[in-house]
Amino acid sequence: MRHAFAARSLCPRARQVLEAHPMLEPLLGLFVAIALGIYLVVTLLRPERF
Repeated sequence: MRHAFAARSLCPRARQVLEAHPMLEPLLGLFVAIALGIYLVVTLLRPERF
């Protein structure tokens, strides 16, 4: 597995899900990156709200 250290630190059920669906981890990372990017743009446009 590509991320041997990360896979060992996961619970067995999470490890099974990631091994069964190899695209799940990159899609989750993409979702987090997009959400963070949207948050940063909103805070730049309206800093008084934060």
